[in-house]
Amino acid sequence: MAYIEEIIERMVQNVGNISIGEVDVLRKPYKISISKFKRDFKRNTEFTPRDYLIRMKIELARHYKLEDPTLTIKEAVLKIGWDLTERQFAEQFKVHYGMTFGGKPIDMRNIPKWHNQEEEIFHEHEFMFSRDRNDLEEIVFRMVLLTGAYTITNDDPLCKTIKYEMENTCFRLPMFAFEKEVIFRLFFDRNNYERLDLFAVFTRVGEEDYCFVPNDKDAYLNLIYNVAIKQDAALKKKLLECISNWEEMAAEQDRLEFLEYKQQTYNKNIRPKINRDAGIFEESQRLYDSITTEFKAEYENLLQGMCLREAELSKYLRAVEKEDEHMIKSTLEVLCGIGDLLPEKLDLLLSLAEYPNMEFVEFEDYSFSMDKTLISKVIQEYPRESVPQFICDYYRAYKDMMEGDEEDSDEYLGNLILLDILDDFIKL
Repeated sequence: MAYIEEIIERMVQNVGNISIGEVDVLRKPYKISISKFKRDFKRNTEFTPRDYLIRMKIELARHYKLEDPTLTIKEAVLKIGWDLTERQFAEQFKVHYGMTFGGKPIDMRNIPKWHNQEEEIFHEHEFMFSRDRNDLEEIVFRMVLLTGAYTITNDDPLCKTIKYEMENTCFRLPMFAFEKEVIFRLFFDRNNYERLDLFAVFTRVGEEDYCFVPNDKDAYLNLIYNVAIKQDAALKKKLLECISNWEEMAAEQDRLEFLEYKQQTYNKNIRPKINRDAGIFEESQRLYDSITTEFKAEYENLLQGMCLREAELSKYLRAVEKEDEHMIKSTLEVLCGIGDLLPEKLDLLLSLAEYPNMEFVEFEDYSFSMDKTLISKVIQEYPRESVPQFICDYYRAYKDMMEGDEEDSDEYLGNLILLDILDDFIKL
């Protein structure tokens, strides 16, 4: 798409001056919503705008390093305009190049893929599959829930402490973003409905953002401990009592300095004993239940408002993923036969024919992907019983154009296809 190419060119020319945290503002001159911008960008590059910019900055740093082998991380992040932490830069560099910034190779191995993940995630240690890891990551997640805030990017003191400590341990980019859209994707995915899946939270967010886990229990224990000791006495007690053998572990620890941050290294042979009777589990569960109830209601309201049903919508998504045109048409006949055929409903079904994923749906304030006037004209011109075939024709045309070598246009491809199909129908 032309506007995406223009944005990429701007990123290439100004990679050192564009902030990672504000990359989405590049869309503003084009008056495009964030969801459409991310969707179009990923179609064009297979990356989100944030991931694409991070890769560009990492590659620029590598270029500077080759020119000057004495270049330090501190100097590199200044040259490339890196607005995250030095630790995050170092970890991203390792993931991208399979070696440290100083050139030391890293022995990495593939780990099993999660869900429909296409890319490999790399990790070094078996801790990823251990019971300790599952228990400790759950405590970290519940610490976030305990604040009653759904994002660690806000001003909540506990959330800010958790974010700071995460940036100074082994956690990789990007940090968690417990925004409504992310919680919606994690907890209300059709394959993961109403299920607290911590593996998803710590390893993958949605279909695009990755969060690599620490390679041993020390990072989790450090995070929990260093967050706890900064809280008031009552909250500190709640956090620490979730691991009943803190004192035993602390007695075995060694201290070491990492930059200005003190880390604790715990005896590898001492297992943390999780106290399930600790208040953090009960309190955070109440908060979690309230969050899931809220988002379940919002999701159901979205579907009801558009005259859609979860079961048929899930079948439709699977059909598009499998490119099963017979199944696509049969599910569309059901979906289009329920209730009114609203412009929002047709727009969503057409958008899902392009990209079968609900992650970009703004369910509080629906944002059209296509021209609303054009969508309304389709509803006006087409008989109700012909709409499923119309969507199938759109699906086939979009697929053919994406697989072909069509010349790009400033106009959104979906609108061009709509116009062509509509004109052909009116001529008949």
